[in-house]
Amino acid sequence: MDGAGTFLNGPYTGTRMLDWALAYAERGWHVFQMRQGTKEFFGNCSRCKPSGDHYDTDAHAQGSEQCTLHPEGYARCHGLWSATQDPAVIHHWWTENPHANIGINCGRSGIACVDIDIKHHDGKFGDRSMAALEERRGDFPTGPRAVTASGGGHWVFGLPDGHELRSSTGYTDAKGRAHGLADWVDIKAVGGLMVAAPSLVYDSKRGVVTGQYTWETDGDLPVPVLPSWVAEEIVQREKRESAKPSARLSFPRSDTAEYDEVKARVIELADEVAANRGEGGRNNLLLQNAGMAFQYAGAGQISPDEVEDIFVQAGIGCGLPETEARRTTRNARNHNLSKPRAWAPSFKKSDAAGLTNLIRPRTAPQAEPTPERGAAPVTVPEQGAPTPETVEQVFESREAFTERMKGIEDPASRKNEARTRVKHFARLKSTEEERQVERDFLKATTGLSKGDFDSLYSSTAMSGKKSVSGTDGKPMLDLTEELDGYINLVGLIQKRIFPETYVRDGKLVHVQPVSGVRATNKKFNTSTYQAKDITASTMRRLVALHTRTMKLTEKGVSSPLPAPSLCEAVLTESDWQGLPLLNALVDAPFVREDGTICQVAGYDEASGMWLGLPEGYIPVPENPSAEDVAEARALILDQALRDFPFVTTADRANAVGMLLTPMIRFIIKCPVPFCFINAHAPGSGKTLLAKIAIAAHGGGSWTFPLHDEAEQRKQLTTILMDQASPVVNFDNLKRGSTIDAATLDSMLTEDIWKDRVLGANISIALPNDKLWLGTGNNIKPSRDLSTRSFLVELDAKMERPDLRPTNEFELGDLEQWLLQPQNRATLVRSLLILIRDWAAAGMPKITKTMRVFTPWAGNVGGILKHHGIDGFLANEHLLAEADEEQQQDSLFLQKWMELIGVEPITASDLIVRYRATITDTCGSFNTMGTDPWQGSFPARANDKPYSAVGLGRWLGRRKSTPMSGFVLRGRHDKAASKTWWWPERMPDNPVPIPAQGVQESLI
Repeated sequence: MDGAGTFLNGPYTGTRMLDWALAYAERGWHVFQMRQGTKEFFGNCSRCKPSGDHYDTDAHAQGSEQCTLHPEGYARCHGLWSATQDPAVIHHWWTENPHANIGINCGRSGIACVDIDIKHHDGKFGDRSMAALEERRGDFPTGPRAVTASGGGHWVFGLPDGHELRSSTGYTDAKGRAHGLADWVDIKAVGGLMVAAPSLVYDSKRGVVTGQYTWETDGDLPVPVLPSWVAEEIVQREKRESAKPSARLSFPRSDTAEYDEVKARVIELADEVAANRGEGGRNNLLLQNAGMAFQYAGAGQISPDEVEDIFVQAGIGCGLPETEARRTTRNARNHNLSKPRAWAPSFKKSDAAGLTNLIRPRTAPQAEPTPERGAAPVTVPEQGAPTPETVEQVFESREAFTERMKGIEDPASRKNEARTRVKHFARLKSTEEERQVERDFLKATTGLSKGDFDSLYSSTAMSGKKSVSGTDGKPMLDLTEELDGYINLVGLIQKRIFPETYVRDGKLVHVQPVSGVRATNKKFNTSTYQAKDITASTMRRLVALHTRTMKLTEKGVSSPLPAPSLCEAVLTESDWQGLPLLNALVDAPFVREDGTICQVAGYDEASGMWLGLPEGYIPVPENPSAEDVAEARALILDQALRDFPFVTTADRANAVGMLLTPMIRFIIKCPVPFCFINAHAPGSGKTLLAKIAIAAHGGGSWTFPLHDEAEQRKQLTTILMDQASPVVNFDNLKRGSTIDAATLDSMLTEDIWKDRVLGANISIALPNDKLWLGTGNNIKPSRDLSTRSFLVELDAKMERPDLRPTNEFELGDLEQWLLQPQNRATLVRSLLILIRDWAAAGMPKITKTMRVFTPWAGNVGGILKHHGIDGFLANEHLLAEADEEQQQDSLFLQKWMELIGVEPITASDLIVRYRATITDTCGSFNTMGTDPWQGSFPARANDKPYSAVGLGRWLGRRKSTPMSGFVLRGRHDKAASKTWWWPERMPDNPVPIPAQGVQESLI
């Protein structure tokens, strides 16, 4: 680091907070610590933290002179009051809390920070306020400028000499009084603080990092002096703008730039409708887009009649009949015109004079009403929701309504139109005399009785007012007709109105936070989110949270939830092309197919995964430095794995490969072999090694039913259905047992596992995307499983390794170390650094053939070789040697050759010759003596000898199977109805036999 300025231009990841803090101090700024991922101050005295380790404002106010300093004198009490430039203090602070955020005491540092709040979705337009301010006062000088974690801005200036500028907040209060420099623009000066890059903002409820402070401009720029007119502007604004009366918005003239931009937006929405010529969702899209446009009309930006004409033509253009297009457009007008929402066009400085119309209504003359519906201006008060004065302003004039009723002959349709008009009338402030006039008018034009009018008016008045005053931008779901309700609800789902809703295997899935999750057997999992199939009840809850519903009946208008039967009908849909695919939820970052790392919390479109980041996780840079790689390698090999008693370097390399595997699933695209973690004594660390993988990636431990194939299948299917468990550990397999499970053997080589759902006649297909582990003492794989596995062997070379004191280990009690969220995040980051460094080098692979697992072996071996970790899979021969059955069969063939020879004989002759060798050696067949076959001659499970038929079947099951250098051959003689058998030695370099050269037939 050459200096503070040069350092500010460096990368934001891979660099310690300590270095940033020192750089700021070198620049002359006073820094202090804030809690990691927050803006909270630290507190470290008894008065300040009676219930926690955060700063307590009230307690501090009682007397800061009573605060107890840190024993070494490095007190961080309290926040900006502790700010310093002392490198020793800074070193101490960030060594003790290396990931703490950085705060700067602006006043003590002699700077002023212009804090611009930009959250358009929350109605905060600090960027527009600044543009209007610069248009009036001139541009601010350019200096260090940062982007805040929420997307706002920090502009840094020096305080004018001899002038003490106090901090201020820019806003307009409920009475219309202006405060500060500009709305959503604050000044952080004397008594204020600035959060500095690269500080993070962490959402503790969601468990994700939501943003980071970054420098936008060149860090070497000098800090300019804050313009002297800023203090003057604050005083003048409070006098100038607080005196303005509230006013109305009128429709813009058609020759203004605002009108052109709003109309262009309306046409854009209409074009989207016209282009949607598919059968599904046309009505809903028309209703939604037209509704947005009518909200612009409600804000006085365009005439509602013009909007209606545009969208009726758009509906016809997408293939709807004209009557249906007009009816849907009218529904959109009825539901949205009274809920104004201004369209904010792209802003230019030249438009600054008119910008305040979007920030605060100005006085404008009210246009004269015309006989046509919607031509009069809409009244928008300065505070609160719109309160139109007449029904003509939000619906249509009585003359236009009467004319339209002449074209409707059906009495029921005429009454429905009347009900819609009453719904709008009920939202207005009206006298009894005005209501009587409206009753008489509707009685004459539609036949609506006085009783119907009164019941409809009374039942809709409150709901109508609530709908207006509670305007929140939620889409309207019309449930008046069941068919329209179905179409509208499907359309809302396709438009992704419901957040965190995805599709998986044709079913709707919702990702939602879950509180109070018990650890159970997933001790290290930190995920507080679950993905669940959407049911009818879930659908009703989502509708309640994210839409407004309405249903017109003879009794009035109501806001019901959709019927369960309607929701169930919607859920029968399986074609949800508008929704993204959800593969699974994961608790740790992973590597995409192209080698980039997914490390942003939430849904990742490229992989279809939903990621929950570990608490305190720091993103991995695209190109890790040599220092980053060295630290990551040291953490894994010299700390986390250092104290495990690996037998060979191959066992250590295989253990690292095991930890890397879940992160490269999208690169290898194949199943993963079973990992045997075998020890020779309890307490050697086999389960703890598995827990490292579980802590890093998520998962849990299960028992394995060794001798029940049906239960094995059920268990494997249940585990694969759990999408949130990337690591599966079959813990404490029976000591000395041979793991012989045909179901497990089959599953390990399958990309997709198919089975029947327990208790239902339904077949499911599940991706085999787990890392499978098995731990035990002196466990052995079967012959088939040995070719589907890799080995990590531990030998502590002592009788009770579990009694070793934990203070002798590099990380102390490793299990407790893993339970600390910051340690878990560091472990995950270290593994990712190794992978990312390998990916940046071009993803070199090793050449290793391993059945369907070859891509896994090539990529994992490539990562390990890239980092100089030798021995990967060098112990694979030990798995074959562990197969006792194969060793016994091999010994049998060897003794056959020695005692009988290699001439072909039948199974019956083999029994006779065997008995002869026993008699020759031992004196008689039943006399105990030395067995020349060394117990290798085949026998039944109860140790009784085979009959000739039984021995023939036993030999048939082993025909042509290589067994440690030997092979059994057989030939069937159809004419004699006999099968001839003989042993052979396997050649060192076997040559495949051409198919036409094979004379033997299968038995």
